[in-house]
Parts: sequence; C-alpha cells; structure tokens
Amino acid sequence: MATLFLLVLALVCDVAAQCKFKNGQVQSLSSGLDCFRSIPINYSSVEFTSTIKLLETYLQSYVFIDTALNPNQNGSCYNQKPVDLLFSLRDIKKETYINTYDFYERLMVLFNDLKDAHTYFEPPCLNKFAFVLPYYFSIYPSSNNTQIVKVSYKIDPAFALYNTSGNVIFDQNTEILQMNLKGKTIYNNSATKQLNVGSYKASEAIAYWADEEVYHARSPITRQNIASRGDFSYRQARLYPHPKYDNISVEYKLSNGTINVTTLPWYVLQTGNVSSFESECPLDSKFIKSSQNIETQKNNKEKKQLLILKKIKNLISTLINKKKQKISIVDNFEDFTQLQRQLELEEIQQTQQLEERFSTQINQYISQLPDLKTNTSINNNNKQNKDFKQFPKSSVPNADVSTYYLNDSKTGVIRISTFAPSSDKAFANSIYKAVDTFKDKTGKQFADKIIIDVHENGGGVVIYGTHTLRFLFPQSNFPIFPTIDELRSPLNAEFSKISEYIMNQNKGNSQLYYNPDTYEMDINYYSRGGRRRQTYSSLNDGNSLNVDLSEKSYLYGNHINSYINLTNKWSLNRKPLFNPQDVLVLTDGMCASTCAQFVKAIQQQHLARIVGVGINDPRNPNLRYEIGIAASGASTTVESIQQRRNDNSYTRLMNISKIPGPFYRSGTKMGFANKGLYGYTDATKDKLMEYEVVDPDFRYQSATNYGEGLQNEDEKEYLEYLKGVLELEEELLGNKNGSSEGKKCLSWEVDFDDAGQKGNCRGCLKGDQHSVFGYPCSTRGFTEKDGRNIDGTSKIGVYDTSKCVFSHCIVGYYRKRVNVNGTLKDQCIAIPLGYNETRSEVTPDQSEDIVKDDDICGSPDTRSDPCKNITSTTPTDTCACPTDSTKLQQDPRKDGLCKCAIITSTTPVNTCPCPTDPTKLQQDPRKDGLCKCAIITSTTPTDICACPTDSTKLQQDPRKDGLCKCAIITSTTPINTCACPTDQLKLQQDPRKDGLCKCAIITSTTPTNTCACPTDQSKLQQDPRKDGLCKCAIITSTTPINTCACPTDQSKLQQDPRKDGLCKIDDKEPCIIPLPDPDTDSEEEFENDEVEMYHFNFYINLKSGFDKEQQGYSESKPARTIGYTIKTLIGGIDKRGEASLHVSAENYTDNIEYRRSEGYLDLIRLIGISNEETNKSYPVLSNSAHPGQSALNIVGVGIHVKHIIFAYIPPVSFNDAISPMISINAGSLFDWKHISGGQRDKTPIRLIHSFTDCIFEGSSVDYNTKKSYGYTIGPFLSIIGASVKIDNCHFTSKENMNILKGISSVIVSAVYIYADSGITVTNCKFENLNQGKTELENALKETGIVDLIGNDKDQLQRLNNLPPSLAIFAIVDSISSLNIFNVEIPHIAVKSTQFINSYGETSRSGALLIDGFNLGYRLNQNNNLGPWQQLKFITNESPSKLPSISLDGNTFKNTKGLLSSAVALGKGVAYGLIDNNQFSDCETQTEKNALINFESEQRVIEAGGPDMIIGDGNVYITLIGLQEEGFNQLFTVEGKENAGFDTVQKKITVISEEQVTAIDEIQIDDKEQYSDKQEVQKNNSLIWIIIIIIFTSLVVIVGISALVLFIYSKIIKKQKQLKDKKELRRKELEELSQDVQSL
Repeated sequence: MATLFLLVLALVCDVAAQCKFKNGQVQSLSSGLDCFRSIPINYSSVEFTSTIKLLETYLQSYVFIDTALNPNQNGSCYNQKPVDLLFSLRDIKKETYINTYDFYERLMVLFNDLKDAHTYFEPPCLNKFAFVLPYYFSIYPSSNNTQIVKVSYKIDPAFALYNTSGNVIFDQNTEILQMNLKGKTIYNNSATKQLNVGSYKASEAIAYWADEEVYHARSPITRQNIASRGDFSYRQARLYPHPKYDNISVEYKLSNGTINVTTLPWYVLQTGNVSSFESECPLDSKFIKSSQNIETQKNNKEKKQLLILKKIKNLISTLINKKKQKISIVDNFEDFTQLQRQLELEEIQQTQQLEERFSTQINQYISQLPDLKTNTSINNNNKQNKDFKQFPKSSVPNADVSTYYLNDSKTGVIRISTFAPSSDKAFANSIYKAVDTFKDKTGKQFADKIIIDVHENGGGVVIYGTHTLRFLFPQSNFPIFPTIDELRSPLNAEFSKISEYIMNQNKGNSQLYYNPDTYEMDINYYSRGGRRRQTYSSLNDGNSLNVDLSEKSYLYGNHINSYINLTNKWSLNRKPLFNPQDVLVLTDGMCASTCAQFVKAIQQQHLARIVGVGINDPRNPNLRYEIGIAASGASTTVESIQQRRNDNSYTRLMNISKIPGPFYRSGTKMGFANKGLYGYTDATKDKLMEYEVVDPDFRYQSATNYGEGLQNEDEKEYLEYLKGVLELEEELLGNKNGSSEGKKCLSWEVDFDDAGQKGNCRGCLKGDQHSVFGYPCSTRGFTEKDGRNIDGTSKIGVYDTSKCVFSHCIVGYYRKRVNVNGTLKDQCIAIPLGYNETRSEVTPDQSEDIVKDDDICGSPDTRSDPCKNITSTTPTDTCACPTDSTKLQQDPRKDGLCKCAIITSTTPVNTCPCPTDPTKLQQDPRKDGLCKCAIITSTTPTDICACPTDSTKLQQDPRKDGLCKCAIITSTTPINTCACPTDQLKLQQDPRKDGLCKCAIITSTTPTNTCACPTDQSKLQQDPRKDGLCKCAIITSTTPINTCACPTDQSKLQQDPRKDGLCKIDDKEPCIIPLPDPDTDSEEEFENDEVEMYHFNFYINLKSGFDKEQQGYSESKPARTIGYTIKTLIGGIDKRGEASLHVSAENYTDNIEYRRSEGYLDLIRLIGISNEETNKSYPVLSNSAHPGQSALNIVGVGIHVKHIIFAYIPPVSFNDAISPMISINAGSLFDWKHISGGQRDKTPIRLIHSFTDCIFEGSSVDYNTKKSYGYTIGPFLSIIGASVKIDNCHFTSKENMNILKGISSVIVSAVYIYADSGITVTNCKFENLNQGKTELENALKETGIVDLIGNDKDQLQRLNNLPPSLAIFAIVDSISSLNIFNVEIPHIAVKSTQFINSYGETSRSGALLIDGFNLGYRLNQNNNLGPWQQLKFITNESPSKLPSISLDGNTFKNTKGLLSSAVALGKGVAYGLIDNNQFSDCETQTEKNALINFESEQRVIEAGGPDMIIGDGNVYITLIGLQEEGFNQLFTVEGKENAGFDTVQKKITVISEEQVTAIDEIQIDDKEQYSDKQEVQKNNSLIWIIIIIIFTSLVVIVGISALVLFIYSKIIKKQKQLKDKKELRRKELEELSQDVQSL
C-alpha cells in the first residue's frame, strides 16, 4: 500500500510540477485553473482538518463573530447579508474537496462575504497570479447621475494573446454600452433589443459584480469605486475567486459610431516567475517536523519517558529560578521599550499588509491604447494649473506626509498617506511644520483654508491617528482616544497579559487602558467584570449567538505624544487652529482602519467639512456614502500571532499552549478585527463604528480610474484636481457678501465668530462659561439625521442670526451632563487629567468670561415676539403650527416639526404616526383606514389588524399571549402551542417543517423512521400507512409473524405480546465467521488495520421460518421473508463484511428499502436454492405488496444475485412516478463526490454488482394470489455502480404488457473512477419488450441517473427516448484531479446477447443504446451562494477517457425504433470494435432499416474511421425477395447516410433467410476441424509446460535460499544496533533520574 501511495503522490506531483510560468505570461482561464487544482486534498487529510480547526479557534477572538449574523440590526448599515462563520465552517467540513484550490477558495469567499477589510482569509500558492481581461474598463460620471464605461487602457500580456486570435480590437475611447458577465449574448432578441438574462448596462453590471465579490467595504459605492480603479479588470487570485465564466459579453461603440457585440476572454496572468505551483506554498515547517517526530516516536515508550523526565527537569529548574528571572525582567528598562516598539511595528506591518491588499498592482502591466485622448470627470476640465507651489520640504524628510500650497485660493494641503510612518517623530514634525507655516500670517504661504487629504490611507498605529487629531483640532471632545472592547477568548486572555505587564512595569512609555466611567487607568480591563452580547440572525430563523466581552476602555497615550514636545513653546499651542468651515477633509471611502477612526471622529464631532470623492452607485444615486472602512478598534493577523508565539519577549509572559499555531501550508494568511470601536459622541458612544455609516457633507463626482484624479501621480494634475474640489465647495457654499446675513452653511455648522463679534449670544454663557455658542444653520435638526439629505449629505441652509445654540467647549473642556443645584444640566467641564498630564498643557486657558445680567442669548428682536422669526427648530409649544395650507408652506418647519399639522385620510403613518390616545384617534381622519390599528386590544381580530412579525413589536401587542401567540414561529415553537399547518404550501414556510412539523402531512410512503406509526387505534385508522408501513404499529398475541415479523432486539421482544407464543425463541450460542482475508478488498474498505470483516449467513424458507435471528450473529435458522431479513436482521448488524441470503424456491412479495450506514455491511448476496419437493428451481420475488414500487431498493451496498426470478407487478393506475423493480445505487451525487475523493486503485466491493442466471418478467397477474393488476411497467432493473456484470439473464414480459414510453426495461450505469470499472453484459436475452404510449415525466428520475449527471441541458436531452430493451450509461469523472486513476482502457462489453421482438415508437433505437456522460457536480443552487456551489461541468472531455464499446456475437431480431436502427451509440462513448453480430428482420418488404446509428461523427473520426469500428463476422439476414442492391447503407451517422461507411459494407455478410441453414452447417464443419487442430496443439503444449515447471522450480529454490541468508544477516545486525541503543538510553535515564532527585 505504501508503494501505491508513493506512486499516486508522484503522479499528482508530476501534474503540479508542470505548472511552470514566467513573469508576464498568460494562459487561458481553464488551463490556469487546471494548474491551481493540481494539489490534491480530501476531507480526512491533516491539511483539511487542521485548517478548519485553526479557523474555528482564531475566530473565537473575532470581535464581530456574532454581529455578522445581523450586520444591519442598528438600522444604519447597508442591506448586507448575514454571515454565520462558525455554521458555515461546519458545513464546509461536510463538503467534499479533492484539490486545495477549491477548498481554500471556498474559505476565502466565506470571509470575503463579511465585507470587512480587516477580516480576511488569503489562500496559499496564488501570490503570483491574477485573473485579467485584455482591456481595462474605466468608469466616468455622466451628467445625469449615472456612469459611462470606456476602454482607455489595455492589459498588455493579455492583450498580446487576445490580439493573435483575430478578435475585435477596440479603438481609443471605445464606449461599453451593455455587459453580460455570464458570457451570454447581450440580447435575447436583437431586433427588439430585449436584454438577455444577466445583461445590464455596463456600469450596473460592474456594480452587481462588486456587490458580490469586492471584499473591502460594506458600502456599495466604495465597492464600485474599487472596481473602477482596476479590480474588475485585474483581479489578484489570492484576493478574488476565479471568474465564474470563461468570457464576458459586451456591446461596444467605437469612436466612429459603429455598435456591435463581442466576447472578451478571461486569462490567468503570472505576476512573477514560478518554478512549480506547489513550490509557491510548501508545507509549514511545523507540520514537516511534526510528521517526522510522529514517525520517530511511534511505539517508543522509553523515548517518551526520556522526554517526560526532561520536561520535569526544566519545570523544576524554572521554578527554582523564577524569582531571579522576575527581577532581571523588571530591571531591564530597555526590554520594555523594545517590547512597546514591537507592538507598534506589528500595527505598522499589519497596515502595510492591508494597504498592499488594497493596491491593484496593475501599474506594470497596463498601457494606453494608441492615440488615447484623456477623458476626465465632469468636474475636472483638465486644464493645467500653474498657479501652485509645492510646499518646502520638512527639515526631517518624510514620505508619509506631502504638503502643498495653492496660491490663488490661499489653501494649504496636507496629504497624509498613512498613519504607519517609519518614524513617528518625523511624521509629527512634518504635520507640525506645515500647520505652523499655514498659520503664519506674515509668511507667503499663509492659508485661509486647509485641505487634509487621506484618500487611500490604509491606517496604521491607532495612537498616531489620535495624536494627529488632537493636534489639528485641539477643541476635540473627550475622550479623544478610541473607546474599545474585545471578546473574552483564550487567545485574547493571553495577549491581555502583555498589556497588563507593560502597564505595571513601564507605563511611562506605552499606551494605557483607561476606564471610560472613572477616567482612571484600568490594568485589569480584560479580567475585570465582563459583559455579554447576544445577536439574533437577520434571517429570522431563531439562530442567535452569545459572546462574552471585556469591559469597555479607551486607549490613552497622551504622555507619549510627539506633538507635545514639538509645540510646548509654540505660540499657537492648544489654541483652535481652524474653524470647521475652513477645513476640508478629502476621502475616497478607502480610508481604512486608523484613518477611518480619524475621519469618523472628525465628522461626528463636526470639526471639519468632509468631502466624499468618487462615483455614485449607478443603480441608486441616493445611496449613502461611507467615508471610512474597517473602523474596528484594532486588528491582528495569524502572521503577527505567530511572531509573538515564537518571540522570547512575549513567550515568557504568556502560556504558549493557548496560542494557536500556524496554518498547514505556507502562504495561507488570515487577519481579523480583534477589538470593537465605539462612537465619539453621546449619540454614538454605544454604537459599533464598524457598522455605523458616517456620511460626507458633500460629494465630488470623479472617476477613480487608473491614472486619473486622485489616482494621478503627476503633482500638477493632482493639484488641479484639488482645485476642482474647492470650486465645487464655492458653488455649494460660497458667500460673496461676507456677512452672516444669508451666509450659506451646512446643517451642523455654527457661526460662533460672528456671534462673538455681535455679542448677542453672550447671555448663553451664564453658568456655563467654558462653552462657545453661535448662530445655527437654518437646516439644523433635532438629530443628526434630521440635518441630512436622503443620500446622507448635509442639508445646506443659511445662518439664523436670531438664535443661539451650543457649538463646542473651549480647549481643555468637554460637554457633560452634571448636577447643578439639584438639576441635571449640560455643561462644559475640565477634561480629566491622564497619566503625566498637566492642567496647564491640557487646559492652557482656564479663565472665565464675565457675563452681565443684561447679556442676551439670541436676537433682542425675538424676545417680544418669539414667533417673529421662526426657524426649522422653533418648538411647536412656543409657536404652534399653522393649519392653513398656504401658511404651512411658508413655515420652515413644514417638513419637520410641522409636517403633521394638516392630516388627511391618506397621510402615511410613517410620516405622521397614528395617535394612541382614543380621544385624539377619533379626531384623526385615518381612524377607519390607515389608523384603524392604532389602538389594539387583546380581542382585536387578526384579520382586521394583522399580528406583528417583529419580535420587539409583538411583545408590545396585547394579543401576544392570545390571538397572536403564533405570529412568530421558530423551529422550536411547540406544536401544542401552535399547531402544524396541514396545507403543503404553508408547511413549506413553517420553520418546523423539518423538525417538530415534519409529520404534519403524512402519505402512504412516509418513512416510519421519519414519522413513527401511531399506537392509538383511532389515530392509526386515520393514518394513510395503516395497511402498509404501519400495518405492524399495533401488535396482539395473535398477529401472524408473516404479517409482522418478530423483533430480534431482546428488549423489544420482551414488549411483544407474542414473546411466549409465536415469537418464542430457542437459544443458540452466537457464531461469528470472519472473512478469510480483508487485504483482498480495496484500499478504501480497509483504511484501518483494526477493521475486522465478517460473513453472515441467512436461510429463508416460508414453510419453516421463525423470523427470530439475533442480528445475524449466529448461523441463521430459517426466516420467513427476504424483506425482514434485510431490513431487520441485516439492518441491525454494525459490523463490516458481507451477508449471504440463501432463499428457498418459494413465492415472496416484498418492497425492501435498505441503505448502508458507514461502518456497516458492504455486500449482500441473494442466492436462490432449488426445492425438489415443490419442483421449483428458482425462488420468485415480486412487488405485489405495493405494485409499481421497487421490490428491492438498495443504496450503498454491493449486490450479487443468482438463481432468482423477479416478477414485476405494475400498479392499476399511475400518479406521478413508478419505480424500477430492482434499484441499486451508491446514493446521491454527494455520496459519489465523497466516494470519488478516496482511493481509486481498486473498486470497493460495495460498488460491484452482478446478476447471474436470473429471470425478469413483467406480468399483470400476481404469482401468489392470481390477482390482476395493470399493464404498464417501469424498468426491471436499474443499477448504478462502478463495476457491473449481468450474465445469463432473461428479460421478458407477457404479451399484454408494455414498458413506459421512452424508458428501457434495463438501465445499467457505471461511474468510471476506478482502475477496474466497467460494464459487461453476456449471454442474456431481451425478448418481447415493447414500449407503450403511457409516459411519466419522473420515471427516469427514480433511477437516480438524472441526479448523477447534473442538469446540463445537453446531457439531459440525451436521456430522452431510450430503447425498450437495454440502455447502458457510462459516467466519466473528467473534472476531478484524481481522474488520472480512472480505468486506463474503460470498457463496455455486450457479448452473446439476444435482442428479440423489441419495439419503441419514439425510441432512438429498437433494442440497445450505449452513451456516456460527465459526472455532474451539482450543489445547492441558492442564488446567494458563492461560485464554488454552482453547477460545474467539463464539456470537451478527452476521448482517451471515454469508455470504449465492444459488441461481439449479439443477435438483433425484429427490433425497431424511431430512427429504424437496432443499435444507437451516443457521443459520450468511444466507438470500439463491432464484430460477429447478427441482424435480422430489420426491414419491411419495401423499406430497409439501418443496423447501427452512430450519434457523433466526431467520435467516428476519433476511433480511426469506419474501417476500425466495423469488424468481421457481422451478418445481415434479409427478407426473401428484397434485392441485394438495396443494402448499400446499413449504418447512419447522426441519423443520416454517411459515405464513409460505403467501403465497410463489404464486411457485412448479407444473406436471405433461406441461406441461414446452409451457413449454420458450414459453421459446424469449421468448428469440428478447429477442434481437431486444437487437440494436437494441446498435446504439444503439455510437454513444454512440464519442462518449464521443472526448470522454474530449481531457480526458485536457489533464490529463496539466498534471500533467507540475506534477511538473517540483516536481522542479526539490527538486533545488535537495538541492543546498543537500549543500553545508551538506559544510562541516560539513570542520569536524568539522578538529576531530578537532586533537584
């Protein structure tokens, strides 16, 4: 077996070794995928199991593992589908994978569905590959809020290959109008321009793709922008799944106006040199060492003892030196600094990896098409602006910060590309120098406005972002540092020890965890207390997940703030630098991680204007825009975890055994968010920022294409682009007159400068002197949402100078609700001091403004008439809403506070809620309409007011325990509370349909193991199974045992009323007979050497049966029925092996179903025994108990039948299905996938089937009762196995019987996945088998063949119109990488078999059809599932893998079908030799008929032509009187005459019936002469055989002697080495024992 395994491994490795590529090389998608799939895997391999287990372990620390079940639960996130990671991993464990690529891709797609850039799974081996199109698609905004797609660039390597095939070449700025990602034609009907399925406007098609596969962001707009910058046309294989289809179809418009359609192929591009595919992802060294260690240590007890003693010695030594080590750690100050720096470097490394994942890496492969004219966005006219200056370089060079100055607008620009700088001091110094220059009023670069550009900033060290925020905006709220928490998991528990250690020993140089309630350092933040969070799935399936959380804390780090040392003597230190109206923060949605925290903090605290750059969603222009992604508190990677695991700086602080190890294969990467981040305001402090959409204030529509806009690397073009942003701001918010009157503003903005100059808000400071008040914007709302448009942008208004509102606290103070003289009041109070902070630095100005008694808080004009100047926020109790519609339209509150001032009978309830006060409800015009359910009581009928289906609303409904108790039903809702529906449609919608309600609807065929039979007599009478499956539900002492067999289980027997009567047992000792040699079976069947195989014997005799065998463990006393023996006796056996049923010659009637369980019997033999007393040679088995159903339906067991007659009794009438008389298969397609993933050197015995010396007969009369039944039967026999043999069997039917239309009486199928797979039919007879007119659509499905081949239309079409007699199907595995083990010369042989009187009016042939199919991989085709679960087929199978047909010595007489041929050979098989066959009565008196129809001309060519197919000895017997010249076309190809067969006609002997007798006599003479010749040759051969035997014996004796001497010497040498080794180990053990005792 080891040799075989090495051979298999060598063959697979050889396939992988052929995947050699050079940088820039491209190949077709299918060729690339073949390479990717060259590394095998199976569900039991270490790689499979360890990878799943590690993922499950790491995900215990994924902070959003629960909230991923319902990402939209707060109502602020996008309509994102839920992802149950743990449940999905359990599903994957049940799925079958035969190569690493499909397995790892499935995992990648699962993680990609999260749309969390921090959380990903990256497959191994694929780092140097990408999926590419020949062209790069650019997306541009158009004037009507949509986009156009153009081809402006080509991807050079793919284009070079594409250009060699005569394909359509696009010219400059070719516009793509429509797109079909499935590669289908664009239009169903080109004349009417009706779009085909999957065809969309090009920009929309890209958006749909981005929704499904772009993994970076939850926002559809961000995903669309990512697709447009290159990810649609150029997809890195390690980040994206392979394209589902080989091509995409496009409708294009050339620059000359020509419109046409074409397809563009997908290619696989190599982005680096690859020596061999597997070399890109070798096994991790841990697993290599582990394998070596296991092999070395196996069965070596002394070595284990040695290792244990060593561990004991090390442990004792550690305990003795523990104190000394602790002291050395505490004293090593440099060690703390190094440890803290390592933590920062981990954050930087993770950011670099994240940014690298965001990068398209397309630059080196892309170039412009010839004469390309630059196309820009509608807001960028692309004029070159020379009126700018690059800002002078910082004294400390820093590539992470770029600074510029725009002269014409006096605008400073700070471009922050990352928060992961190589030097934090240089980073801080660059930003400080820029701001110092921009604020210098005497300098040439004084700036009235600044732009902070963070586009494509991938984040970095969290604390660097917070420090920068505090420096740029000193007036920021408290706490400015992020508030976080994490899951309580074994991994996080160990990592928390590092933080606790650093805070204990070196808090002066590290980040500190602070309690957000007490504002004190919280060393025990992780272990203290704890919280629990429960999330319910948004699928409303009742699933939920509880997680344990740490306490919330915020990461404090002001004592290590580099800006503080830079600014401690600065004149502007801790003074407001810019008003919010004067700062633009530019983001493209790809601002991630720390950057997302940065921009979300700015927006939530309204510190600046946020500008969102990019294109809208083409399907919904009003969709909200997300300014930052991956806004979790922190993240980590498996790589980072392994660095800690292997670094002594960490290992001494943690229990390494609780840290998971690396993945099995190098290059496998995983990252995940491990800390949650909460909002920065009172309104958002309990909301996870990962799911909270924070909008920009306005958007700048621009393409994010390669080389344009923010993607343009040219500084002049970049600054021109920024100028366009400033022009848009001026257009939206420009104030030319410069006064507050009518000055435009965003809804949240407050003009505190003008209010301060006028002083009419000074009175607001009474009792709140550290606050800043100003004029609000007229569009300001009560909530943030009120001030936003439908697309999330800020509403634009003008400042209302008549009112004063709170703006912010002065620097060093924050807003908090405090108790002032017994009243809770919002007030600005001093920010608590953190570690090493001073009040003078935090709050430099602690003075209080003097407020006079006559100072006012608002315009004096409004004090006498508060309703003179009404704004959108004027309370209705101060100024009532007008009820006159004309006046209401003039009221600023008409769309807000007063939107419900005038209510009509049609006013929507979501606009104006219904009153819940009965008096007010009676006055509401909607009381009998929209508001009829405003007040609900416990008796309100459900047909008037439906029960709520939302659990929260249901709890508030008075009917929740009465009329509405069944409004929400889960899988666990008791049926005595909410009865199961009996309507089939309603049952399918009930979550309990597969559980508590699975028995709500019972039919006569409902299995009893699914729905138990009732034991109550009255209920039993109502059960449709009372005369069938449940006829033994109630047993009395007189119930006949041939009606209800005796139980074999002792406990059940004691409960049987017949235990002392009909079921009395004669005890007998058990007798188990092991099979002789388990090694003779296949590798699959003996995976474990400890498996013991057994052979059980059963004897069946109706006359003397007792039906009382003990699960087959003892030699059988006769049982009465075959069904009882198989279902009960054999069904109770939990041993591996085979069972033989010796069946006496009686008449039996059964409907037997048996499915093999894993680890149970593999083979059943049915052997008929003649009975001399009754003069019956064969037993008869019929299905008359349930006509139309199978007499034998066996799944998963090898069946061998000999000497039995099968009588097929048809039903009187048909419903929707009829089963084969005998049905044998291995199970569903999933079972075959499992089977095909195992060893393939030899066929397992459970897939080998045979029928020998059997008779199958269709009869309308029961053998026993003589009762008459119907006249139409289904198949006699349906077999699906791997190796099938039928020998000397007779298939016939009575004259009045017909077979179903289009169905064969025998359907034999073999799956060719083993070296000895095949089908052989010999010495059989098919007689009087005619198809009738009755047709059942589902008849063929009952055989299982439809499920096996999938739902490919071509394959299904070839299953139609089967012949009456025999259909043979070969199922070829051409998709699996293991198909190299398929049978080398696959065969189908039909020999010495007679087909007589066979007729099918619509059949493809009169007697025999042989065809082949591909093994279909069909999974759940839910549209929400990923590409790994879709239908996969190989279409162009290699002819060398197709089974070859052999037809030899067969007789076809009076066989007619639709195409008038006796035999049809399909296109799914290879045409082998056809010789020695006889055809007769294949024509009428006036018309000839073809003998064989070859359904594929291509297969004829592949076989070498007609001369290689048609052999010698074939005879055609004609009717008397038909002329010889009428026989010039005996063969047809694809139903037509074919000239290629003209030459082989001469091989066919054409004779009349009168000549048959003469030919027979000639053949007899030839046989006698041949026999004499054989006798002489036999005598001569015997002499030579004797001589050879003598010589061979001598050689063998000498060889054995030499071998024995050689082995003996080796044994002596080995024993000596072992003895020396044991002696050495004994001494070593003694020394260790002494060391341990001394310790």
